[in-house]
Amino acid sequence: MSSVSRANTDDTKNILNFIPENVTIIPNTSGARNADEAIRIARLAREMGCGNFVKIEIMRDSKCLLPDNVETLKATKVLADEGFVVMPYMYPDLNFARDLKEAGASCIMPFQRKKRKCTYYLSF
Repeated sequence: MSSVSRANTDDTKNILNFIPENVTIIPNTSGARNADEAIRIARLAREMGCGNFVKIEIMRDSKCLLPDNVETLKATKVLADEGFVVMPYMYPDLNFARDLKEAGASCIMPFQRKKRKCTYYLSF
């Protein structure tokens, strides 16, 4: 769940009242594990007055925090169709970046692996 969904909605104590008018708020869907959760967070943020900009960040893998490109594409398509300015965070793949652009992404933010070592095992 995103921190914006926990914001106080009381008009007199709303943290959004303290942000200057010339500042663009860009909610982030970090913490979403699938497209449905990311879409819900983005819609909540817009309803709370955060505008149409949204950074889509969907990670099913909580160990290595690798972006899920398939779920990101699903969320990008839905949100772009609803008028959001979608900025997806994705695992680097040029073909997938093209798909995101065609789905309505306004820009692409590729994942960069940091120097920490992450060992990941698949078992079938």
